[in-house]
Amino acid sequence: MRDALVQAQYPALRRLINPGDLLPQLRNDPSLVEEWVAYSEDKRTSGGFYILRTGEVGEVANQRSRKAYPSIEEAVAEFVLQELDYWQSLGPTKHQPARHYLRIYRIRLAMAEDGTTEPKPEFVTFMRDLIARLEPLDPGTPIQLDTAGGIVRFKNATTGECLAQTSLFADI
Repeated sequence: MRDALVQAQYPALRRLINPGDLLPQLRNDPSLVEEWVAYSEDKRTSGGFYILRTGEVGEVANQRSRKAYPSIEEAVAEFVLQELDYWQSLGPTKHQPARHYLRIYRIRLAMAEDGTTEPKPEFVTFMRDLIARLEPLDPGTPIQLDTAGGIVRFKNATTGECLAQTSLFADI
């Protein structure tokens, strides 16, 4: 994603746009709103932002960051730029400890189970499997994410063991 943003010259474009610039297009094409909400619900990452169908936007890693917007279109406009800004800001990938992914995916699973989000069933299964594989590990165990061919693999960085994997694409 970060490479795509660089190729699209997002850093230069970003200075010229704000969420209000996206509103006319989002209001004229409701399918764009639905696509961005579906993207959020099916995210296969532990970082960035999320949007709820209630018009709330929050940071994945910070449950208390949720903010409500007057309309779903305004929420999507904010979400789009916050999400792209997040991906643009990332540097080289670093290993995170198991506790980081446990915290993130426990939150995401709870949100799916209580109906706050509606990810596809196969992603809910993936989250359960990942949590079950992470729980027995020492909380400080470094976890490596490998992405190739549209697949993201969560690996124990110490042993190289693949703990779980999922498609980066919701349709696969």
